[in-house]
Amino acid sequence: MKVEEILRKAPKGISKELLMRYLYLELGKIYRRDTRFFYGTDEEKERIYNSSFDINGENIDIICKSIGRDIYVKVFEQAGIKAKCVNKPTNSPFPHIDIIASPDNGKNWYYMNPMDDLYRIQGGLKTQRYGSRTSKYDGLAYYTDEQLREMDNELGYTFKGMYMDEFFEAIKGEFMNKAKIKPHILEVHPNLTYKELNKDYYLEYKIDFIMQHVADFQRMQGYIELKKYQREIFGRLLNQTERRKIKVHNLCNSQNDKSNMKSVIELRLEKGNVYYITEKGTKEFKKFTAEQLIQYMESQEWHFVREKRNLEQPEERE
Repeated sequence: MKVEEILRKAPKGISKELLMRYLYLELGKIYRRDTRFFYGTDEEKERIYNSSFDINGENIDIICKSIGRDIYVKVFEQAGIKAKCVNKPTNSPFPHIDIIASPDNGKNWYYMNPMDDLYRIQGGLKTQRYGSRTSKYDGLAYYTDEQLREMDNELGYTFKGMYMDEFFEAIKGEFMNKAKIKPHILEVHPNLTYKELNKDYYLEYKIDFIMQHVADFQRMQGYIELKKYQREIFGRLLNQTERRKIKVHNLCNSQNDKSNMKSVIELRLEKGNVYYITEKGTKEFKKFTAEQLIQYMESQEWHFVREKRNLEQPEERE
């Protein structure tokens, strides 16, 4: 959906405050972090950081600067909402850019970091960087969770008043109940008895279930959004011990094209490691043993990029 169409489809007769929220969510469904910047060299980063972004073009790969200056601020202003880019002094050659916007002609200004909310918006989760409290800038207003929920209910962003966060919490109890999971595991492993089911069988069943029935990876626009969404789901549905058995690897093709990457989820089990390969924009995933993964990578000419990441690594905090 192009920007003009988003503006055209905005609900009629709504307040500027609700319009600002609508634009934040709808624009967040389109864009993705630019992997060429976040996995690239300093030279690549400099080129991308200092380049202009055409909001009317086909490119949807963004960084904080382009999504702030060239997209959100322009669209907000086009809709009659005051907005500007801000940043804290830093020694980085690529300082992070935030947005502040005002739906009431400058009376109240609200902090926004849409890049950090992309995967949340695309996954139907609660946003964390829209009108939130922040210590980065002084004198800003903020929205309560109740105010945001009321707006999101009116805009239809929630499903029957629920965010996906709450859906995950609803099924978490089932995931933690071994008595309910055991019969399903034994259907997959009919030769085992209850006593033979160790923690690895439970964990592998949970990951299989998440990959097949819970995680809607198709909604993620980009590779980094996909990885963040995976980490969010595993963080909510697995306990700490289980999460420590999971590592994530980045795969890139023989041309080292950072715009075309795959995620490999490594599940470390006593019987031998299991690997899941997922791609952005699709519900499909592949499951391999270590030997099968090597054969797949060799046949497709894929290779690992950077070190594997532990899913216990926390999200960025202010």
